[in-house]
Amino acid sequence: MRVATWGGQLIRMVLTVLTFLGFFVGTAVLGYIILPWTRWRCDNPAEKDRHCRRVVARGFLFFVDCMEQQRLLRCDPRPLAAQLPHGAFVMVANHPTLVDVCVLLAARPEMRCIVKSKLFRLPAVGPLLRMCGHIETANETNGTARVMEDAARGLAAGDPLLFFPEGTRSPELGLGRFRRGGFEVACRAGLPVVAVLL
Repeated sequence: MRVATWGGQLIRMVLTVLTFLGFFVGTAVLGYIILPWTRWRCDNPAEKDRHCRRVVARGFLFFVDCMEQQRLLRCDPRPLAAQLPHGAFVMVANHPTLVDVCVLLAARPEMRCIVKSKLFRLPAVGPLLRMCGHIETANETNGTARVMEDAARGLAAGDPLLFFPEGTRSPELGLGRFRRGGFEVACRAGLPVVAVLL
């Protein structure tokens, strides 16, 4: 029995590594080949961002479906999509895994996300984040006021906003301290906050 369990865990580990390798290759292909072509086809800058987000959301849905078929997780973003309100809103969620963003953005393809600055500098995902119009967190060149303005502008255009109030991954079996930025943006815009627990 122990050998079978060890063998199953080894297979699961190999599948996980291959799946995430595929994820990073896929994001690089999207960011360097597919999204530039997608943006070239659109005239309106805001529509360029939205169209890129829709393309990426289809890729994320494929990634989540692959993980589910390999029994690496049990999650389907489609039922969540049916429960979300129409139009702009601010979604707040905990962040227990690396897959959370994929699931939530697959559920609402036009949604923008506030993303850590260091991810914008990664060669595999940085171009994808920029071409989709996601919002970089405050840093030396991008202050908090600028982040709030970018978020408010997207909400005013009708794009939902995804915000992880902990600012990073959730601690195991718990929640970290919340930051108020996403809640403040929702209050200023007079829009609903949709809480999602993963």
